[in-house]
Amino acid sequence: MSTCKCSFCSKPDWLTQEQFIREVGKFLGYPKCCTEEYIKDYKTGRPPHHMRIRAGKHNQPVSTSFVPCLWHASRILDEKKSIHRIFRKRISITSFPYSSDPEFKKYLKKIRKKYENN
Repeated sequence: MSTCKCSFCSKPDWLTQEQFIREVGKFLGYPKCCTEEYIKDYKTGRPPHHMRIRAGKHNQPVSTSFVPCLWHASRILDEKKSIHRIFRKRISITSFPYSSDPEFKKYLKKIRKKYENN
């Protein structure tokens, strides 16, 4: 269990784990396909896709916490897509790969009503 108290590691009780992962992904600008693939891996207990790819022929280190889906991972590793170009719909104004805990707390506060009204 993590001892970190930041907003990215401390899921609020009004969100399910899947909702929390989706909101973190949306805030950081992760493509929907990558977020859904991460949730699928999380639910089945499999290691994230990037861990399987790193063990393969490319064996390139991943310098961010971003876990791409297999399609995006292969595009990044084959240098057909820059990892920085993937994050075009980022809500966070802090530049990739960084994020701001106070900014994410503000975002969670903003979306809380949406979840509590459902």
